[in-house]
Amino acid sequence: MGGEAPAQFELGRVFQLGLGVPVDATRAAFWYRKASEQGFASAQYALGLMCAIGEGVPKSSAESLKWLQQAARQSHARAQTCLGSIYELGSGVTMDKAEAAKWYRRAAEKGDPNGQYALGQMLGQGDVMSANPTEAASWFRKAAEQGFAPAQSRLGSLYFSGTGVAKDTAEAIRWFRQAAEQGFAPAQYNLGLMYAFGDPTLPADPAQAVQWWRKAATRGDADAQFNLGVMYLNGEGVANDPVEGLAWTMVAAASGNENFIRKRDQLIFQLRANAVAAAQERSQQLGHESPVQASRPSEFVRPDRP
Repeated sequence: MGGEAPAQFELGRVFQLGLGVPVDATRAAFWYRKASEQGFASAQYALGLMCAIGEGVPKSSAESLKWLQQAARQSHARAQTCLGSIYELGSGVTMDKAEAAKWYRRAAEKGDPNGQYALGQMLGQGDVMSANPTEAASWFRKAAEQGFAPAQSRLGSLYFSGTGVAKDTAEAIRWFRQAAEQGFAPAQYNLGLMYAFGDPTLPADPAQAVQWWRKAATRGDADAQFNLGVMYLNGEGVANDPVEGLAWTMVAAASGNENFIRKRDQLIFQLRANAVAAAQERSQQLGHESPVQASRPSEFVRPDRP
């Protein structure tokens, strides 16, 4: 490898991130390619990502795969995780979950939290290898202890259900809270559930449930949007407000969930026309502020999401 490759990589970062110069993706890709051609793994990884999305270079799944493979074969952990994802999803290659699991494991063993989480998911599902909830929980824990919010949330769910670990509601709450405080919407939703239902380790607190569901709702969690609407309609943890309740129900219904749509239509039939009009206007405002994501059909759902 030429001695100038690390400097070329750093120059690429300067242009990609705009460190003291205007952002210039084309020049960043140019310098990453120079370093990549000399076998510099970090540059190969960076160039592979740029090729995947067409940043500074033409979008090309084949080029992305080529550079990520080269980086992964040099034990670049993040490239190994990306390569695993490519094979798992079949992005530009034939879907091969066994190959995906191989790369996830290599990345996980090098300490990459994304790889640890992905490997945990595959072990939990058992769709490639034999399901192993205990090993899955172990990998989730490794990623969670590095502050990886999706793994923290998933580990919380495992403690709540007692899957792969001893059931421990206090531990579930602890991990949900860590992920929720990082802004991870599924954990905020689940923590809201814990406060809504209460538990010997956590007294019911509807106001806290509203607080966490509001945070998740503004991040596009349709279940939280619906539950927040229910709280406004019932006056639980917040002042009764049918307009705000219908507005959040309307936002949640945009996810396509049949239960949410049914509830929305029921409320529209029950409320006065001026209240419905006000809710429609409010829902448009909330919809712009709160993107909508898919949801599960239920009014209150116990924690079970990754």
